Amino acid sequence: MLETSSQRRLLSVQALRGFAAILVLFLHCAALQRDGLAPERTAEAALLKGFWDQGYAGVDLFFVISGFIMVYVTQNHVPSLREAGRFLYSRASRIYPLYWACTSVMILYFMASYGIPASPTLANGDYNLALYTAKSLLLLPQSAMPVLGVGWTLIHEMYFYLVFAGILLLPRRYMLYCLGAWAALILGVRIVVTPDSYAKSIFAVVSSPLTLEFIAGALMGYLITRKIWLAPKIITVIAAGLVLAALVYDHYFNVNRVWLYTIPFALLVYGVSAMEHLDRIHVPQWMVTLGDWSYSLYLTHMLVFLAIRRILRMLSPHLPEAIRLQAVGAWDNIFFAVITLVSAIVFSALSYRFVEQPLLRVTKRFSKRKRLPEAKV
Repeated sequence: MLETSSQRRLLSVQALRGFAAILVLFLHCAALQRDGLAPERTAEAALLKGFWDQGYAGVDLFFVISGFIMVYVTQNHVPSLREAGRFLYSRASRIYPLYWACTSVMILYFMASYGIPASPTLANGDYNLALYTAKSLLLLPQSAMPVLGVGWTLIHEMYFYLVFAGILLLPRRYMLYCLGAWAALILGVRIVVTPDSYAKSIFAVVSSPLTLEFIAGALMGYLITRKIWLAPKIITVIAAGLVLAALVYDHYFNVNRVWLYTIPFALLVYGVSAMEHLDRIHVPQWMVTLGDWSYSLYLTHMLVFLAIRRILRMLSPHLPEAIRLQAVGAWDNIFFAVITLVSAIVFSALSYRFVEQPLLRVTKRFSKRKRLPEAKV
C-alpha cells in the first residue's frame, strides 16, 4: 500500500503547495506585461521585475514538496516490483490526465491563433511538429519547451518518480544511502559540466541540479517518518527568514537558484510538517483549499492569462486610457495583475471541481477494476 490510515494528510504542506503556485503566477503575470513593452519604458520594466521575477521559486518549492511527499506516502511500502509499479501508476495517473486536458486546450489555442499546434516561434524551424506534439504530451525531453510551457517541470517530476521507484525496490534502510548516492552523482556532474536551465535532453534532465531539491525534500520526509523532531519552531522561523531574503534578493533566473532555495525550502517543509505532527500549528482552511487547487492552478493559469490579455486587447478602445494594456504609468499593470490573478484562481477552482476531480475518479475506478492502486495527491 502507498498510504495507510495511520498517516495524516499534511495540511501545512498542502498550504505550501498553494503558496508555490501563487509564486509562479506572479512570475508569468509580470512576464506577459513586459512582453512587447517599448525599450524606452524602463521605469515600468523595472516595476515588473524584482520580486515578481523571483516567482520561479515556486517551482523549486514544488520539487522539494514532491520529494517530501514521495517518502511520506511510501513509509509503509513493501519492496517489490509490483509495489514499485503501483507507485508509478499512482504518479502517472495523477500527473498525465489533467496535463493532457490542458495541453489539448493550448494546442487548440495555437491552432486557432497561428494555424499550427505550437508556438509560432517553431513555425520556421526544423521541428517535426507532430513529433514535437507527441513528446510534449508524453513529457519527453526535447530542445523546445513543451506545448504547455510549464510541462518542462513535469518532465523532471516523471524522472524523479522513475528513479524513486527504483529506490523503492530496496529495503527502507537503504533509502538514505540511495538518496546520498543520487545527490553525489548530481554534484559530481555539476563540477564537470554546466547544466541546462530546463529539460532540453535526457542528459539535461538526469544531470540537472534541480534534482537536489527533490532529494532534499525526500530527506526531510525521512526525518518526519522517523519522528525526528529538531526544534521545528526555530527551524520554521529561520527557514521563513531565509526564504523571504531569497525572494527579495535580485538575482538572475538560472539553475543557480538551486543553491539559493533548496535548503530554505527544505527546512520550511520540515518545520511546518513537524509542528503539525506535534499539533503546534493551525493552518487556515483557505490556504489548504488553495493547495488543493494548486495543480489545476499551475497548469491552467497561462491559458487564463492569455485569454484575458486577448480580451483586454479587444476591449482596449472602450477602457479608460490609464488601464489599457501597456498604457503609460502603473495603473494598467495593477489592473492586469488583479484581473488575471483573481481569474486564474477562480478558474482553477472550477477546473479542480469539474475536470481534475472527475479525471481522478476515472483513474480510481480503473485501478479498482484492474486491481491497481488509487492515485494519491
